Amino acid sequence: LVHWPTLFDRGLARLITATVAYGQFPIEHLHHHASVGVIHEGTTPPLGQSVWAFVANNAFFTIRNAWRIERRRQMTKALPLLHNRCIQQWVLTGVIIGAFVTIGGPWGLMLFFAQAAFGIFTTEYVNYAQHYGLSREAGAPPRGSLSWSSNGFVTNALTLNITRHAHHHLRPGLRYYDLEHIESMPLLPGGYLALFFPAMIPALWR
Repeated sequence: LVHWPTLFDRGLARLITATVAYGQFPIEHLHHHASVGVIHEGTTPPLGQSVWAFVANNAFFTIRNAWRIERRRQMTKALPLLHNRCIQQWVLTGVIIGAFVTIGGPWGLMLFFAQAAFGIFTTEYVNYAQHYGLSREAGAPPRGSLSWSSNGFVTNALTLNITRHAHHHLRPGLRYYDLEHIESMPLLPGGYLALFFPAMIPALWR
């Protein structure tokens, strides 16, 4: 939805990520497409890095880099502070937290933070599986081979073909259900679901 052209689609992407307190993700994600494979730019896990280290590092990087991107946009266009989309996302998340607390009290607050942590972790786990160990030098052009793909039926069905990730990086504006499998691109040995638990054990993953 982040890549689709209408304001409704992009607004829905912002709402969805705000529900897990990760509203900066849509802002930083477009930077990810430009910097994919460049290790020091973030969002690409180097060979040997565990999923635990990557999730912690990349979550903080995403929040920090989204703020940097958005602050630069705001200052360049001389926009007031409330036009900063990072702040808008935090306000939206605050409203959602308020709804959780109003309905569920302290348990509602605990539920919000539990589902938010799970949402952020699974988002970054998928990012980890999509780009693990595939790097390029800064200045070299991005290419589809910097993304791992998978063509497992169950994962594709549950994620609307997000596992055809090489094609997504080649044509980011294409809707997920129109993505195609490219056999010549790096191929994971299983789908995201099958690889989730091996990824939790770094030695097994490596």
